Amino acid sequence: MFMEITSERIRAALESNPTLTLLKAYSRDWVLPLFAEHLEHADGSVSAEWFHERVAEAREQTPEWQGEVTPAVH
Repeated sequence: MFMEITSERIRAALESNPTLTLLKAYSRDWVLPLFAEHLEHADGSVSAEWFHERVAEAREQTPEWQGEVTPAVH
């Protein structure tokens, strides 16, 4: 059964799925590489706290990613 793709369905998906929300975020240019680098080798789920620590470490090493916003906010 084919479901029609509408702007409402796309908007609902973007708002309800955290991964898709990150893909549309202004920070996607650095979030996606972090996912690829750190989550590819993760065995199963990881906590948000663990991932925020990885983001903080990457931000310390990459000046263009530094700013006033915390990893959790990103």
